[in-house]
Amino acid sequence: MNLVRFHRPAERFYANQLVNDLFDQLLNTDCAVNKCVSKPAANIYETEENFRLELLVPGFDKNEIEISVEKDMLIVKSDYKDAEKEEYKYAHVEFTKRGFERRYRLSEKLNTEAISADFKNGILTITLPKLKEENQKLVRKIEIV
Repeated sequence: MNLVRFHRPAERFYANQLVNDLFDQLLNTDCAVNKCVSKPAANIYETEENFRLELLVPGFDKNEIEISVEKDMLIVKSDYKDAEKEEYKYAHVEFTKRGFERRYRLSEKLNTEAISADFKNGILTITLPKLKEENQKLVRKIEIV
């Protein structure tokens, strides 16, 4: 009988990742950095006229979501907190509705005054129009005298 060495590095990596995730959860390192908010999935599309940002936020009402522009940042957030239910308590939980925050750095080539948003079927769509070529800041050289 011959002994054959069998090596599974992928499984070892997976086990290490599980241990790291466990310690991250116990020490709340992820919560400390991300303020314990979730991060909805996003798609960004570009056309000739604009950018379109889609955020997947099922279960939210449009009144629970805030969109703002601060300097060169687009901020989309919800401060939603799940209310405690007195008539029952959970036996098993696989999903919750919780607040979120996403930040996007805006280009100077966008018309921030014309940003619009639409909310349909749990998808928040934000349209970010581009400035026309003549409205963009032109680069000009300054002569030294």
